[in-house]
Amino acid sequence: MCASEKFKYNLADSTHYAAFTDKLGGEARIRKSYPALYKALLHSRDEAIRKAAQPPHLPKKAEDKNGFTNFLGIDETSYQDGLLTSYADMGTVEATPILSIVGQLKDAHTAMVLNNCAVFDSDSHYLRASMSARPKEEKNYEYIVENTFTKITYDEKHNPIVDPVSEVRRKTPGGVSKEMVEKLQVFDPYPKSPQHDRTIVYYNNRKGPGCDYYYNNVKQGKGTVQIMLPFNGSVRLCAPFTPLHIDMNENFNLLLKTTSHGGAQFLNDFSNVVFNHSDAQTLEWTFPEDWNNIIRQGNFSSENVADFYCSMTLAYSLLGSQQPAGYIDLLIASDDDIVEGDAVKKIPKIEFQWGCFAKETMIKMSDGSCKPIPEICAGEQVMTASGPATVSEVITGTEQRVTVITTYSGRTVRVSHDHPILTESGWKTADRITAADTVRTEAGLEQIEALYTEAYNDKVFSLRTDGDGTLIAGGIFAGDFGQQNKQEKSVKKPLDELQQEFDDLTKVLVREKECQHD
Repeated sequence: MCASEKFKYNLADSTHYAAFTDKLGGEARIRKSYPALYKALLHSRDEAIRKAAQPPHLPKKAEDKNGFTNFLGIDETSYQDGLLTSYADMGTVEATPILSIVGQLKDAHTAMVLNNCAVFDSDSHYLRASMSARPKEEKNYEYIVENTFTKITYDEKHNPIVDPVSEVRRKTPGGVSKEMVEKLQVFDPYPKSPQHDRTIVYYNNRKGPGCDYYYNNVKQGKGTVQIMLPFNGSVRLCAPFTPLHIDMNENFNLLLKTTSHGGAQFLNDFSNVVFNHSDAQTLEWTFPEDWNNIIRQGNFSSENVADFYCSMTLAYSLLGSQQPAGYIDLLIASDDDIVEGDAVKKIPKIEFQWGCFAKETMIKMSDGSCKPIPEICAGEQVMTASGPATVSEVITGTEQRVTVITTYSGRTVRVSHDHPILTESGWKTADRITAADTVRTEAGLEQIEALYTEAYNDKVFSLRTDGDGTLIAGGIFAGDFGQQNKQEKSVKKPLDELQQEFDDLTKVLVREKECQHD
C-alpha cells in the first residue's frame, strides 16, 4: 500500500500559516529571535492575501527556456537489513537565495516520531535530505514520511517571498521497489584526469597538457562551426530484463547548452551510430566523431563552458525475447539541476577553449614591437603590466559579434563581450564597461570615447601566459586567457541577514530534534 499527498501552503489561510510556522518552531519564536525571517513571512502572507483577492486565472507550468521545471518531493524510500531510509529532493531552475527541507519520519499507527531532518542551502539549485530508522518488524507495519519544502526568493522590490510546499507519503516497508537499470555509464565525453572537474576540449589549437580531447583542422563555415565531441557509453539492466535498442526518433534529444544562448541541437542523422550488446544485459553505443555535428557559431559566442544533455528511450524485453516489453527513459546531462539516479547519469560540464581577441589585434611584445595576435606562437615573449611573460598557448575560436572599445587618444581593442579589461576600479568584462569607466593603457588612465558592439563572424584569439594575467592589446591593458577564466568563475555571495537567520534557525531545529531522540 502506498499513498502520497502533496499540497502547497496557502499563507493567506490562517490555519496553513500556523501549520507552517509550527514547522519552524512556532510564530512566537520566529518573531522574537528571527526578525528578518518573520518580516519575510509577514510580507509573503500579505502578498498571498493580495493575490487571493484577485480574479482567478489558469496556472501556468513553471518552465525555463530549456524545458526544465522546478521539482520537489520525496524522491525514494528504501528498507534494507531492517533499516528504513527516506530521501527528499528539492531543486529549482531559478537563482534562489534559500532552499530548505524540514521533515519527519513517523510510525503510522502510534504517530511517534522515528527521525527528523532540517537542512538548508543558500547557494545552490539543489538540496537533498534523508532520514533513517529501524521500525518494528511487523507484517502490517506502516510509516509516514512528511517533508516541508521551502523556497525563498525576492520580488521586484527585493522583498523576500516565502513559498512552502508539503508532501506526506504513507507506505509499508514490505513493498520495496528494485531498480531496473543496474548501471548507466558514460565513457566519453568525460575528463581523462581525476583532477579535472570539467571535460576540456581543444579545437584548432596547439595541444596542451591540460586537454582531455584535441581536434585539429575543425571546419568552420559561414555562421557555423563543427563541434567534434565523442559520445560513448553503456546501459546495463538487471535480470530478467534485456536491453533491445535505443529509439533514435523524436524522443531522442542531444544538445549542448550555454547560459546565454540556450541549447544547440545536434542534427538528427544518426545512421553512423554503432550499438553493440557486450552481453545479454548490457547495451553499448558509440557515436563517431564526424557525425553531423555542425551548429551555429552564435550558440557558443564568447562562452567556453557548456552543458551536455542527452535524453533517450531504451526498449527492453524479458530474457530470450526480441519483442519489446516496455521502455525506459534514460537521461545523461551535466546541468546543475540534474539529480543522479538509476536511469540518470550526471557528467561534468564541457569546457571549450575559445579565443577572445579579434584577429587584427596588435599585441605588444617584450622587445617593444607590436605583432598581430594570429602570428604569435607559443614560446614567444609578450609585454605585460609587470614585465615580459612567455606565451604557453594560443587559443582560437569564433565570434559572431565583438565589443569595440576606443579611448580619446585613439587606442582601440575589439574583444568578445566577456573578455576582461583593466579599468581604474579593477577588472571588468567588456559587456559591463560603460562610457563612464576609465581604462588603463600604456599611457595611463584614459576615458572612453566610443563603446559599441558590431558584427564580426570570424576567428578570435587569446594567449595563455606565465605572467601577471595582463596583455597590452591595441595599447589597452586586457586579460590573457588565464585572467579570463578567473573572471568567469562564480563567486559565492555572503549570507545576508535573512539567510543568516535561516541558517541559525535550521541548526537550532536540528539540535532540538537530536535532543528529542536522546
